[in-house]
Amino acid sequence: MYSLFSFLPKLLASHAFLHKVAQCSEAETVNLQPLQQNLLQESLHFVHLASQNSEQCNENQAAKFWKAMLNRACNTLEKVNQLLSINSFVPAVRAIMSHEHPAIRRKAIELLSIKLQTRQGPWSDDQAELLMSVLEQLLLIACGTSKPMDGDESGQEQALNRQTALLALKLLCRAVGHGQKEGFAPVITAMLTLLDEEDLDGNVGAGALLCAAEVVGLLGVHAVPHLPRLLPALLGALRVQTESPSQEAHLLSAVTALQRISAALPRFLSPYLLNIVMQVSVLGECPLSSSLGSQVQQQLMQLRTTLAHELPPRVLIPAVSQAYGSLLESAHELSLVSLMSLLQEHISCLSAEDLNAHLSTLSSFFTKALNYRSTHKQDPLERVGEIEGRVIDSLVALVMKLSEMTFRPIFFKLFDWAAGEGAPRHRLITFWRLAACLANRLRGLFSLFAGHLVQPAASMLAWLCHTDTDENNPLSESESCLLLDSLLSCLLSIFLHDTQHFITKERSDTLTVSLIDQLANMLGGEAIYHTRVTDLLVPCIVQFAISLADNSAMKPLHQQILFKMHHTASQVRFAALIQLLELASRLREDYMPLLPEAVPYLAELMEDDSEEVEQQCQKVVRQLEIILGEPLQSYF
Repeated sequence: MYSLFSFLPKLLASHAFLHKVAQCSEAETVNLQPLQQNLLQESLHFVHLASQNSEQCNENQAAKFWKAMLNRACNTLEKVNQLLSINSFVPAVRAIMSHEHPAIRRKAIELLSIKLQTRQGPWSDDQAELLMSVLEQLLLIACGTSKPMDGDESGQEQALNRQTALLALKLLCRAVGHGQKEGFAPVITAMLTLLDEEDLDGNVGAGALLCAAEVVGLLGVHAVPHLPRLLPALLGALRVQTESPSQEAHLLSAVTALQRISAALPRFLSPYLLNIVMQVSVLGECPLSSSLGSQVQQQLMQLRTTLAHELPPRVLIPAVSQAYGSLLESAHELSLVSLMSLLQEHISCLSAEDLNAHLSTLSSFFTKALNYRSTHKQDPLERVGEIEGRVIDSLVALVMKLSEMTFRPIFFKLFDWAAGEGAPRHRLITFWRLAACLANRLRGLFSLFAGHLVQPAASMLAWLCHTDTDENNPLSESESCLLLDSLLSCLLSIFLHDTQHFITKERSDTLTVSLIDQLANMLGGEAIYHTRVTDLLVPCIVQFAISLADNSAMKPLHQQILFKMHHTASQVRFAALIQLLELASRLREDYMPLLPEAVPYLAELMEDDSEEVEQQCQKVVRQLEIILGEPLQSYF
């Protein structure tokens, strides 16, 4: 036997043998078919026998022998499969699918799947008709209604066979379905019947969903009558996996099936859309740890893209609004991040006509969504910030598609919503975060709206310097820091992208003192203060100085920086030195007229009580000499 299975692969791969088979006449080919079928069947039988013996033997010589035999038998089976033409292969497989042993039936179906997957190019009409002859048998096996050939077919064996048949059905649909649509119509009905079974094996159910989705994609609108049964079953499977995502393979199958159906019939999802949007949003934030987790997330991204691009706004926008309210009341608030991603992508592909038609609805929705921070004051700041950030991203995507005339009233309405009398102070955090994002995206165009913000910004900066003494301050220290960072980030973007001399003399006078006073605002503690000074405040003040339209405004600003060098806190004096050096670095030779005024302050800090401040002052003097190109000793 060992010699036989060593000889057969070599024979079947021999060019001389293959040439002789190819030269056979039509009558000889017909006579060969029973022999080929018998060879295939016996090879399958021996593969099964060798596999069983290999598993039963312990680690001894017998085990090694059966493993070697199994390897050679599989090699022989592969060669036989390659040898058979489709006209010989299909009748052989069809006959073996009725074999008495379930494992051999399963192996025959696997061979069919391999044949369907490895085919290069389309099947001819005659070949497609031939392949369709196995459809009925596959359906019987998949639905568990085929008569068992022996009494040894366990529940596990039957489940494996059903899974294998479902995969073959899906591949058959994909391979020949476009020319055989009518033949696949009964498949959906069979899959729905299968999904209604009690105690259905999870893997079988997952395979049935994928098979049904494949047929829906093939039949298109002809599958619409089946949606009232199919989609509830699919969404039910998703809900089960969402509540207990233990079987990520099942979850992947359900999400893939939903994506396929949504892509095929997007205009017929309305009755189920709210449920779909909620399930997709919840799944988007589910922790998935296995290797399949990334595949699930990838399928979810494709599904969100399909929904965002294929569904009309009159259907999707109300569904998103309803889902937002439902998720707020559930234990899945973090799913709002995924929901906002869907809305953002939908907004990005809206036409101008659709945008104008639904602008009022979107404005109302965003006003409600932006209020999230104010209504969730006790929630962790990080989670609130993440959800609020995604709402802001979606709103910015909307703003980028609006004209100036359309956006202006919306912006001022949002400002009144945040800063109006009686408005919760938490809204100011949201507004200035939004303003910072808009300033960064709109760049120089934001100055068209920013003039309205100068006085409120100055007042807010002044108030933030004294939050510790305001007994009525509803903000925590962390929230006050976030408000200050957002405000500074907004101002930095305005100054950075200013090309129209936005900072007039009047606006400079309004902002200078309150802006420079932030050098002395140690809100949040020393570490946060240092980060804020380095990342936001120093760049903001420097850019403010460069943007001054009136050069006479530079002297008061410079004086305010120098005044901070007399502050009692060494950290503030240190920050003032950093600010002075950065300002001189940007102004370069234009700083020379301001230098004499700075010398007395630098001279004092050269002998400061703080060693760090003294060393920093010496560093500043050395850098100034390099920047200005002359020694400064004569000034001291």
